[in-house]
Amino acid sequence: RLALPILLLCLLAGSAHALPALPESAVGLGAAEGDDARVEARLYVESDSVAPGEPLRLGVHFNLDRGWHVYWRNSGQSGLPTRLTWKIDGAKVGPIAWPFPEVFREADGFVTTYGYAHEVMLISEAVCAPDARGEVELQVDVDFLVCEVQCIPGEARLRRTIRVDPEPALPDPEMHAFFEEW
Repeated sequence: RLALPILLLCLLAGSAHALPALPESAVGLGAAEGDDARVEARLYVESDSVAPGEPLRLGVHFNLDRGWHVYWRNSGQSGLPTRLTWKIDGAKVGPIAWPFPEVFREADGFVTTYGYAHEVMLISEAVCAPDARGEVELQVDVDFLVCEVQCIPGEARLRRTIRVDPEPALPDPEMHAFFEEW
């Protein structure tokens, strides 16, 4: 009887990623209800350095309080889509690769919405200019609506720095695997 729970615990522990620590500026809390923030947003990059003109995946990972959800690009009959506004000098950022959403039936099934509960990572790809060199600051303004029964607007302003180098470091294998999961 004890073998199955132990096996499940081992499998879950093996799938967790030990991600590198983030700078304080890359973590934000939003949608406060009293002293409690309902959402934590984190800005991840697949690698701390990138070659000029080469793509780099950027992701905003949302951790949501139990019972709360944010919205997909088409929120459905209610809600507002989550928005990421990137500000990166000398780089072009592509569209969000939206994971497949969950369906939420609200108002006793009369309202259908689409979004994400628990956690989600919204990923975009950035390409720095071919002549870019040195440090580049990545900034993203995150705007969202998080709902349980009531809804709370939230925002986070996240930033971090990467290096643009003709000979960039290889991506961290754990971070690469984390991006691949999403």
